Amino acid sequence: MKRLLSGNFIRYQLPAILVALAIFVLSSIPDLHIPSLHWKFKDKWAHLIAYTVLGFLTCRALYFQRKYYALQVHPAIWAFLLVTLYGISDEFHQAFVPGRTPDVFDVAADCVGAILGLVFFLLARFFQKKPAEILDNSE
Repeated sequence: MKRLLSGNFIRYQLPAILVALAIFVLSSIPDLHIPSLHWKFKDKWAHLIAYTVLGFLTCRALYFQRKYYALQVHPAIWAFLLVTLYGISDEFHQAFVPGRTPDVFDVAADCVGAILGLVFFLLARFFQKKPAEILDNSE
């Protein structure tokens, strides 16, 4: 239990878990109405934003975990797979929620959001490195 509540888990893994939980809870609400923003496709924008955050945090969680080397070396690939599968499972889950229907275009918005989140994370990591580290990694 002590290892589970370590600073590394709370700082890196827990935020991704909490966002995934929030997405699940929101998708469990029958007939969830998004406030009127006078935007076209506002539900797709909501999916895009939520899954951008989830993609970023999942990639970050995998990058900073220390237990599985393959996840740490290729966090973007694994994060994309995990977030995409989560998006698909979320749409499947909505098939059982009254007033909600699964939508393949929601999954597409989820995938695009996941990719954006991964790109944001990778760019943040790139710009955090010192110039000498960038040169060392390019060889």
